[in-house]
Amino acid sequence: MRRPLSLLLVLLAATVAGCGDASPQPPRKPVVLTLSAPNDGSTTREDAVQVGGSVTPASARVLVRGERVTVRGGRFETAVDLREGTNVIDVGAAAPGRRASWRALRVIRHSRIRLPDVVGRETVDAVGVLEARGFDVRVTNDDGLLDAFRDRPRVVCRSDPEPGTELMPGSEVEVVVSKTC
Repeated sequence: MRRPLSLLLVLLAATVAGCGDASPQPPRKPVVLTLSAPNDGSTTREDAVQVGGSVTPASARVLVRGERVTVRGGRFETAVDLREGTNVIDVGAAAPGRRASWRALRVIRHSRIRLPDVVGRETVDAVGVLEARGFDVRVTNDDGLLDAFRDRPRVVCRSDPEPGTELMPGSEVEVVVSKTC
C-alpha cells in the first residue's frame, strides 16, 4: 500500500511544480560590461592601478575584487592595490532582470629593476644611467699609485651588486672606478 501512495505524491509534486507544462523563459540579456583600463596583461612598477570601465544599463551594480564600486552615468573607476607578481582582478556587474557579467584581467607588478652593466663606461655616464633607473649611486675611486700621472678618464671597473641583479628602486649601487681597471 505504501508504493501507490508514494507514487501518487511524486506525481502530485510534479504537477504542482509544472514539470514539463511551462514554456521555457527567454534567456535574459546580460549586463554589458566593458573594461577601459588597465589593459589585460599590462605591467607596472606602481603599487596600485586604476580599474575603470562602463556598464549597460547605467544602473548596474559593479564589484571589483568583491568590493562594490560607485557607478555614475554607467561609468566606474576605482584604485586596486597590487602585490608583486601577477595580480588577477575580477570585475562583475549585475542588474535586476539581467544576467550578471564577469571579466578578469591580469596586471603584473614588477617593481624590481634589473641593474644594467656599466662596466667600462666613464664615471659620469655610468652614474647617469644608474640614477635614471632610480638607483642611489656611490662612487669609490680605486686608482693605483701611478694613475695620477695618466691622462685618461676613470671608468667603471665593477659594480656591487653585480650587473643583472634585480633591485628595488632607491637601492644603493656602488661603482668602483679607476683609470686602469
